[in-house]
Amino acid sequence: VPSPEEGPTGTSKTVRPRFAEALTPALMPYYVGVFVLNVMLTSAFVGVPHALAGELGIPLAEHWKTYLWVFLGSVPLTVPLVIASERSGSPTAVMRLGVVLIGAALAALTVTYRGYWSLSLTLLLFFAAFNYLEARVPARLSQSAPAELRGAALGIFATAQFLGAFAGGQFAPLLYASHFGLRGEAFALTPDPAFLYQSPGHAEALAGLKVGLAGRRGLMLMVGEVGMGKTTLLY
Repeated sequence: VPSPEEGPTGTSKTVRPRFAEALTPALMPYYVGVFVLNVMLTSAFVGVPHALAGELGIPLAEHWKTYLWVFLGSVPLTVPLVIASERSGSPTAVMRLGVVLIGAALAALTVTYRGYWSLSLTLLLFFAAFNYLEARVPARLSQSAPAELRGAALGIFATAQFLGAFAGGQFAPLLYASHFGLRGEAFALTPDPAFLYQSPGHAEALAGLKVGLAGRRGLMLMVGEVGMGKTTLLY
């Protein structure tokens, strides 16, 4: 938090946060930890929707029900970790337990995604550990950082959070490409016509669009399920 200092004329001035000084070996584990934590979260939730829809046949519109009960169910599991961290003489040991739990959950996801309840219970464990670490890591950072560097340290911490979420979104497609032997990025932010499958329905819709544009028929409406390639057809 910026603190006032006495200026040369007796007036106060604000000291800028010293970000470089906040990059100390003692605080780096917190920055790296929250970065990795958000990489894991984003990477996992690029894959989980595909497991629910592709492996288990659950429509995308129904996924929220699974996420809701898993998240609510994870809260009671998070509470013992928080209490143990507060009352334990070694809160670092409890944080390490949280890291072990979230690592075990991620490893288990490579096997449990084939069954609904096995996947859901694994996500329950994942969220219990994630919720604890997401709350406890910044609290520990605030306690560990010197008062004059606390604002700068929390700023770097928040930046690491967002960079971790971004990196996870970029990293997950690489895993898919490696696993399925893809030669290109199948999950780009913009549609790629090279990935369009020209089914009879797609061909009919494309022909209708061309006729409408050539005849200047004004407003046209194309309706289809999510992920059917409507936007890609327009490219």
